[in-house]
Amino acid sequence: MATTMSCDALEQRLLKLEQPDIPCTELVDVLNELAHGLIDVDPQRAQTLVHRAQWLAAQLKYPQGEVRSLTLLSWLHLLAGHPDRALVRALHAEAIARRVKDDPLESRALYMTALVHDHVGHFEEAIKARHRMIGIARELNDAILEANCLMAMGTQHTKRHAPQQALDCYEAALKLYESRDPIQANAARNNIATALIDLGRAAEGLRIAETALLNCDPKNLRHYTWILHTIGCARASMQAHDLAVGQYATALFMIDQADRVGQAIDKAFQVTLLLDLARAYAASPQTAMAFSSLERALHIGTAIDAKPILIEIHNLLCQLYQAQRSPGLALVHAEQREALKAMTRRTQSDQFDRVLKVMAVVRAARDRIQQANVDAVMHQASDDVSAHPTRLTAREQSALRSKGL
Repeated sequence: MATTMSCDALEQRLLKLEQPDIPCTELVDVLNELAHGLIDVDPQRAQTLVHRAQWLAAQLKYPQGEVRSLTLLSWLHLLAGHPDRALVRALHAEAIARRVKDDPLESRALYMTALVHDHVGHFEEAIKARHRMIGIARELNDAILEANCLMAMGTQHTKRHAPQQALDCYEAALKLYESRDPIQANAARNNIATALIDLGRAAEGLRIAETALLNCDPKNLRHYTWILHTIGCARASMQAHDLAVGQYATALFMIDQADRVGQAIDKAFQVTLLLDLARAYAASPQTAMAFSSLERALHIGTAIDAKPILIEIHNLLCQLYQAQRSPGLALVHAEQREALKAMTRRTQSDQFDRVLKVMAVVRAARDRIQQANVDAVMHQASDDVSAHPTRLTAREQSALRSKGL
């Protein structure tokens, strides 16, 4: 994401570009870049900017800018909980890229298509999109793009509970990264270790994770804490719960340090780490410390609405209260666990159905989809999203008309 300073600089560039009467491709690029920088801090304005960029790009016949806009819109819709809208934008971006025979652009669009399918649990379609990305990467002789795709496919196999397939992807990615990108090579080692732990080969996983830790710059707090967590998981799998506690606690301390130096770390990862720490405490057994970790995990997990992790937290709390012979408290957490499960099933089912509906409507016309088709599909599949603030200013519309566009 762009920094605050770069966003300020982009605002200044935008102001200068808006002074002439004739819109240009540079304006599209600045609108897209600024929207990207604002996604986390002001998603509403980001969406307004990127809508404007998309329409300008379409009118200027600037496919690179339009694909960039559409993929940004796809990401914004996914963040807002509308995977059907996200998929429509991603498919539209794919069609434009194929029409102009631009493989890197198509790869960018396929990335979002895969992400949407992955988000709703439609893993087979996600993997198909990743395979197409790998094909493009090989045609372009782009080893890093191929490795990135393999890493993403490995993650999808992990979600499908297919650790051997995940391991194969991660090992192939490591071979590509090793001589080209040491940081990503280390991330691949960490993922290999995780897959080995899932396969019941914790001792092997521990050795690889420890190698990854030795090769990791401690200043890269995000990667360092991920690897510490993996080492903790390996120790826990080997029943060395006290050693696991040490790794998890160190990782949590480093997360606090990361916050202080501005290296924000995913809150969902922090909650997962707290849950694993609680499990290690419970197995030690240090029940009071387990409850303390779970209380913190519950607080953060509720704040970010991390339902899948919250289900696991309530499940562990239920088990701990049962062990303490507190059936009333155990029942409370069992009920909350089941309520969250029901809510998650409803949400996932609804999102999955909406994505399938979009696929059914779009697939037949996938290679020739135009903006009018997209608007029709958007209206059919979900609420119309075209009612956003001005797509083009009056001055821009006038300038485009004067150019015959």
